[in-house]
Parts: sequence; C-alpha cells; structure tokens
Amino acid sequence: MRRWLKAILLVFVILALALTTLPWWLGAALRPAARHFGLDIGQYQRIGYARFALDRAVYERRNVRVSVRHVATDTPLLWLWRHVAGDGPRTELDGWSVVVTETKGPRRTGGTFGLVALHGFLNRLAPALERWLGHAVLREGRVAWPTGGLRLARATWDDRTFRFEGLGWKGGTADGRIAFDRNGTIVVAAGQGDFRAQLRWKGADVAGEGAAWGQPLALTAHFAPRGWIPAEAHATASAWTVAAAK
Repeated sequence: MRRWLKAILLVFVILALALTTLPWWLGAALRPAARHFGLDIGQYQRIGYARFALDRAVYERRNVRVSVRHVATDTPLLWLWRHVAGDGPRTELDGWSVVVTETKGPRRTGGTFGLVALHGFLNRLAPALERWLGHAVLREGRVAWPTGGLRLARATWDDRTFRFEGLGWKGGTADGRIAFDRNGTIVVAAGQGDFRAQLRWKGADVAGEGAAWGQPLALTAHFAPRGWIPAEAHATASAWTVAAAK
C-alpha cells in the first residue's frame, strides 16, 4: 500500500512541476525564483511552446555586474529533456556585458592566482558548461575592468569549444577558438591580419606554432605557480625573410 501511495505522490509532484514550468505559467514562477538568486529580470516572452525570452537580466554581486539585453533559451521541461538525453539547451544572448569595478579599501598584494591557477579553473568550468549550457550563441558583448577591457562581436559555445569573431582590444581584433580537450589540454588558436598562432596549454607549460607575415615561429613557455609572466620562454624563428616595409 505504501508503494502505491509513494507512486501516486510522485506522479502528483511531476505533474505539479510540469504545470508550473509550462510556458503559460513560467513567467509568473520565474520572477520570484530569479529574485531569490539575486537576479533582476525584465519582460518575459513566450516563444512557442518550447522556448522563452527575457528582454533584460541583471546580476550584481560586490564589484561585479553582469547584464544581458536579451536572452532566449529552452523552457525548463525541454532543457531537462535535452539534459537527460545527453544534450544541452539552446541559448542566445544579445547585448551582454561583464563589468568589474574598482574595489574599495586597500589592495591585496601577492596572491596565488596566475596562469597555472587559471588553467585549473577553466578545466573545471568546461565540463559544467558542456553539461548545463550545451549550445550557446553570444552577440555584441563586452568585458570591462578598471584598467582595460575586451569587446566581442560574436561567439559560440558547442562541443567543449568556444569560437569567437571580432574579439577586440585597444590594439586590434582577432578571430579564433579555444578548445578544451578531455585530457586537460587547452588549445588556443587565433589570428589577426598577418599574424596567426596556435598554442597548446597544459598546466604550467605552453607550446605551439605561430606565423608572422607568412614566416613560421615556434614558441614554448613555462610558468611559475603564481603570476602571469613566464619563468622561462623560447621562440625560434628560422630563415625568416621579411620585407623592409614590414
């Protein structure tokens, strides 16, 4: 008898969740849930029966502000179905930004962060993005911090690979990709004008090949546990022939 009661209760719970997350009721349920996590959202729009959109979403924590002008993604039921099937949701973000402002009070010196720690963080992040984000398209974005920033025209995330177009900074722009191998190696390939490079990054070691004005270049570097400047680096450029105008 108890088994039947548990089965009936489980069916009611599933039905309640399904009704709550259907697109007709999702807008009403989404706003209080978002506020609970510190997310301020704007107008909700239903896109058919499988997707929905928000015209504005803002998240602020300490000195970091993340905002999106428009985001469209799958409804929770479709998202759950894709997740169970080993796939991920389809998400589109337009007009997004991440702004980091100056922190008040004395600055911390030293610290343990650097390129090696960043490698570990990114390798922990990639499986989570693969599992929960799935497939994403980002357009018209920017990242800003007190001493600089980046802008991004378009990017996609799919199959553990981040492909970008129009990644801009003060000195120029580049197109490329960042791929996360399951063995922990991060492959970065990018190009701008006459310059191209592909680097394999694993832990403290970076190695790869590049080209400038059609001339090959081999690169290797080893980083200390802390910091962003390599403790040891080598560049090999053999038999270069470059026009004087370059």
